[in-house]
Amino acid sequence: MSRFAEPNLLPIWLITRKDFLAYEDLRRRGIVNMMLPEVRALCGFDKDTHYSIMHHYAALQHREGMKP
Repeated sequence: MSRFAEPNLLPIWLITRKDFLAYEDLRRRGIVNMMLPEVRALCGFDKDTHYSIMHHYAALQHREGMKP
């Protein structure tokens, strides 16, 4: 049994535009590996939101009208 809590996958409709755009802005800057926990501190969201954005990334790009 792991001592670390597994993140919960949020449905895509619970991920706000603000959170996704913060993630995308950081990703485009290329200053940190987007899988590291530091992303949460830099973007200001929790573990579940971070995990869910990575999981739903392509769908969120589509929802926000971005090209892959």
